[in-house]
Amino acid sequence: MIQTYPLSKEVLSSWSFFIFYEILYVLFYYIPYEYFFRGVLQLGLSRYWGGWRSILFVTVLTTALHATKPLPEIAGAAFAGLLLGYIAEKTQSWFYPFLVHIITGISTDVFCSLFYLGVL
Repeated sequence: MIQTYPLSKEVLSSWSFFIFYEILYVLFYYIPYEYFFRGVLQLGLSRYWGGWRSILFVTVLTTALHATKPLPEIAGAAFAGLLLGYIAEKTQSWFYPFLVHIITGISTDVFCSLFYLGVL
């Protein structure tokens, strides 16, 4: 994971650049990702397929998107897909899965960066 995240080691040149990168990542990756997969696709399909079928379908898709990542992330994506799908279904909103996703993603970047830089 440390070799993979953050996606570009160039952002480690300064903390201000790292923070800017994370803000852009939230705006251009996490928001569209959760809005589409949990908001549009899952909640839209759940009206016709029911909750668990739509959760499983979106979990398969989102896990497949992580197929080129390290094995712990692939396993985590499968588990998180079910958990975030369940949260979206219960709240009828993509916002809460979005919050969990950004907290997880930013934490991963921060801790991997600190290990990569030898701080931890």
